[in-house]
Amino acid sequence: MTTLASFVLPIAGIAKAEVPNLCQSEYNSQPVASYQTSDFIVNICEDDTGLFYVGFSREDREFRTVLDASRIQNQGVTGYAANNGNYNYYIISRPNGETRLQIRELTSGGINSMILNQEVLEFRYY
Repeated sequence: MTTLASFVLPIAGIAKAEVPNLCQSEYNSQPVASYQTSDFIVNICEDDTGLFYVGFSREDREFRTVLDASRIQNQGVTGYAANNGNYNYYIISRPNGETRLQIRELTSGGINSMILNQEVLEFRYY
């Protein structure tokens, strides 16, 4: 039996709550990280094919965005990125401790237009 060690990092003043993770229960994969904002929950999972991103609204957990993901590490910024051809999804942790969920729309001119930029209120690494 494999035991996964995990820890929860609540952001200043935010009450600790369980971050739902669907990796094992619904995707038969290992959890890597989970994040929640005021509106969304994101799970980063890993299986034999690599990392993938599962994002869903707090209001509608049945509607999910499931995409291949990659790690980000550039000039102190770390996190995960996923792309579906029309949108880029990012979980970005900056050196100052700020962690954000960003969704950017890809326009015909190749410019990323920000459509969501929310602070991560709680995250868990496994």
